[in-house]
Amino acid sequence: MKGVHVLKLILAATVAAAIAAPASAVTTYHFSLTGDYTATWSIPATAKPYNFNSVVANFFNLTFAMPGNIDNVYALSVRSDGSGGGIVIYDPNALFILGGAIYSGQGDAIYTGALASPTFKSGAFTLYSPGGQQNGTLTISDTPAGGVPEPASWAMMIVGVGLTGAAMRRRRAGALTA
Repeated sequence: MKGVHVLKLILAATVAAAIAAPASAVTTYHFSLTGDYTATWSIPATAKPYNFNSVVANFFNLTFAMPGNIDNVYALSVRSDGSGGGIVIYDPNALFILGGAIYSGQGDAIYTGALASPTFKSGAFTLYSPGGQQNGTLTISDTPAGGVPEPASWAMMIVGVGLTGAAMRRRRAGALTA
């Protein structure tokens, strides 16, 4: 009888270890811009700005789904609160024609931390033109990394399932002889 209680404890520990997963880290940020312009793009969480200063961080060679550019490669500037917040999207092919900006929206900062390695906030952000008219909504979502059990967790789970099976077999064999 004591062995059955031990097996139940081992089974409970195995289930708890299998269910418990470390906090998932973000792997990719997904952006969706609606309003005057429509665009979608993603940035890996590990991406660092190509360059930055105290008011802006620039990401280059991002693939956007946005009309108007043949190869859909754009640059993104993320602005700090001190410079109006929000974003500017550039067409690198037209960077030297009128500055190449094809969309500019001011609003709250869409990141936390330093511009050298920003962590993007999830949620919807209202963006405004420099004249104060609402011209878009930027929605940011993230994709968490999936938790993969460590080898020790797998081993403990397998042992727990095996011990449970053995206990069930012994219990059934005991019921048949009685």
